Amino acid sequence: TTVREARTLVEFDDRFSAPRNGFAGAAEYYERCKAVRFLGGVPVPTLVLHARDDPWVPAAAYEAFDWAKNPNLTLALSDGGGHVGFHGWGGPWHDRAIRAFLDRVSP
Repeated sequence: TTVREARTLVEFDDRFSAPRNGFAGAAEYYERCKAVRFLGGVPVPTLVLHARDDPWVPAAAYEAFDWAKNPNLTLALSDGGGHVGFHGWGGPWHDRAIRAFLDRVSP
């Protein structure tokens, strides 16, 4: 099958994204590139925003991660927001969350 025949994101990644980036397929691509693998080594204060209803990135990995292992990390996990949605009254709420986080960690 070809990239043009892909009907899901996984099929597209299996046929295009993974091979283009040196991976055997989508499963290896997802396993080796998932953000949770790198969270333990983040050396600076970092706000991680994610939504439980994200259709592309399951929240389970973020929920299972031991956030106490890296005090530089702050998780903001909302029930809604989809994939980079975070819209709310008066503008995207992630803008306010980022501003509040930066106010807290700035000297």
